[in-house]
Amino acid sequence: MNISKEPFGSIDGKEIFLYTLKNDNGIEVKITNYGCIITAILIPNGLSIKKNIVLGFDTLSEYLSNEYLSSYPYFGATIGRYANRIANGSFNIDGKQFEVTKNHGKHQLHGGFKGFDKAVWKEKDILNSLILEHNSADGEEGYPGNVTIRTKFSLENTNKLIIEYFALTDAATPINITNHTYFNLTNKQDILDHQVFINADKITETDKELIPTGKFIDVENTPYDFRELHSVKEKINNLPFGYDVNYILNKQQEASAIISAPDTSRKVKLYTTKPGMQFYTGFYIPTLSGKFGSYSGLALEPQYFPDSPNNSSFPNCILQPNEEYYVKNIFEILF
Repeated sequence: MNISKEPFGSIDGKEIFLYTLKNDNGIEVKITNYGCIITAILIPNGLSIKKNIVLGFDTLSEYLSNEYLSSYPYFGATIGRYANRIANGSFNIDGKQFEVTKNHGKHQLHGGFKGFDKAVWKEKDILNSLILEHNSADGEEGYPGNVTIRTKFSLENTNKLIIEYFALTDAATPINITNHTYFNLTNKQDILDHQVFINADKITETDKELIPTGKFIDVENTPYDFRELHSVKEKINNLPFGYDVNYILNKQQEASAIISAPDTSRKVKLYTTKPGMQFYTGFYIPTLSGKFGSYSGLALEPQYFPDSPNNSSFPNCILQPNEEYYVKNIFEILF
């Protein structure tokens, strides 16, 4: 794997860089230290042309524009401290109540107004892998504890993009880090023809605001059953806002999810150590500068379950001072 680095602008006097990871098969992954964002995944498409299979921008100014941030879809961003929703912006740890910022109505979504997705991450290594670090201060967006997070990106010659998260804290805190890349493996404006497999028998039931009720629902005989490959459009008509749901992943060693493009050999397989995965088909993606729009990409977000700090029956998401948070996600790219 080769890693190169180039200037990508600045924010408040801090330099922003764009890093390019390239393997021997011609795959390129572009990542910026602003928001630890994957801006592009380029695959060979014949005659030296490369196809970008994710949604993103070519310039920093587009990520900072009012047009983008006013209807913010989190293109390619690293999400934290807590990915997904925290009901009513509050939770309890060891009998103490914490109030976090509410950036999504009365709830918090994806870490608040300024989560990991808007931080300027520090470069720690670009020799063998790209490692970026962020220090999240006690009280940031209302969360307890000083937390140090490292994200490690590796691109193997097996065409596997490996994303690893490491975190340490000095006080008990919820933590749930994921990446919010949207895939579109075709040249079409939408992903409705994409074929999807999800290795899960159940989803978390939610209310109309997508807050879990604490119950699980069998996917059998519902629009949520992707235990065999199905196109997105086969079942989405029963869902007015498309898919935005957490799947409870089965623990077999096989892929947790697969997406493929019709009439091509392009596929992406996801492997994760996380117990859940949010499947989002991008209904609310805005039209930006004449590009993108509703259903223009789909996201596979490995995670703890939404609102886990308020559901004791869900997998534990509280990181203690004597523990290290570690997650490994693998996106295998076939073309």
